[in-house]
Amino acid sequence: MRQIKPRIKLICAGLLVSVVSLAVHAHGLLVSVKGEGSSIVGTVYYSDGALAVGEFVQLIDIDAPAEQARTSNADSDGRFRFDDATVGHRYRIIVEGEEGHVTEMELLLAEGEKARLNDADGAAEEEGGFPAWLVIGGLLLLSAIPAWLLRKKKP
Repeated sequence: MRQIKPRIKLICAGLLVSVVSLAVHAHGLLVSVKGEGSSIVGTVYYSDGALAVGEFVQLIDIDAPAEQARTSNADSDGRFRFDDATVGHRYRIIVEGEEGHVTEMELLLAEGEKARLNDADGAAEEEGGFPAWLVIGGLLLLSAIPAWLLRKKKP
């Protein structure tokens, strides 16, 4: 068996680092929130669709800053609920994941209409990162490179 050249080892190590860094960006923490009367309910999940069970959720009444922030954790279905919210008030919802992901948004709880989610500029907030199909395709492509480099040539 022939020895692998140091250059090929270096290339493989570089590819491994690239794969690991792609995996870090593979998912983001997302939240879906709506108002139900005087309650604020939502679901916490990752961009790959997996439920974010047990994540920390904080509710802050922006229009009543003297009020203490309320906290909860997502249940086994990734859901959370805050009752007795004041209709017409703006709320900030902060969701923190154990792995360091944080999602923050504002909600206006308005009577007779669906809740609107806004960031500080009034635009819908999006989580950065790569789509799952791109990550999977990239990993498959990268996994083929060492095999191509180490293939045996015909005599």
